[in-house]
Amino acid sequence: MDRSLLLSQLVFTEKHISVHARHLLQQEAIVDELERRGLDATYAVSTLRRLKQTQAMLIADRDRMRAALRNSGVD
Repeated sequence: MDRSLLLSQLVFTEKHISVHARHLLQQEAIVDELERRGLDATYAVSTLRRLKQTQAMLIADRDRMRAALRNSGVD
């Protein structure tokens, strides 16, 4: 893969991870509030689980891109 393309994808992924982290915090707050009020948090917990899975995939992608750049002599 072209190094400049890989670098631009890495920048995009880093930004996406940052935005997604804020969404995770918001969803955790929603779950906490629902549970604190004794309300059904099933859907909110499911959403939080999917957000965590997505974040893990984004981080894995970022790590692969970083490794590819290191192996190509660019970092």
